Amino acid sequence: MQNFKCIIAGILLLAGCSSNKPMNGAMNYSDIKNANGEKIGQYGYLKISDDQFSNLSEEDVTEFYKSNVVDSKYNSKYNYVILLSNSGKGILFNGNIGILGDIKDGQIISDEGMWTCSETGCSFK
Repeated sequence: MQNFKCIIAGILLLAGCSSNKPMNGAMNYSDIKNANGEKIGQYGYLKISDDQFSNLSEEDVTEFYKSNVVDSKYNSKYNYVILLSNSGKGILFNGNIGILGDIKDGQIISDEGMWTCSETGCSFK
């Protein structure tokens, strides 16, 4: 019985420590190619669940922006950075502007609005 209580306590502890924040994943990358198929750059992207994406707050977007767009090793490595849901909806950041929309192969195929970001945070327009 004592072992069972320890196992349950461990499970509860782990569940309480897990984070639903999108910034906890690993950045992936993909090549940007021109019409001839030649590599002309790279973009970074972080995949998150559809549930995480639909529940993003301004604070979440600001944290992602500050961690992955402005003050990060990704800033000079990639041409742009995308926060991307499993279903293809995402926010493509190029500088302090983030375009919200459907994204396929690193390109916006339909846009639904714009995030503007500054040192104080990000807001949706």
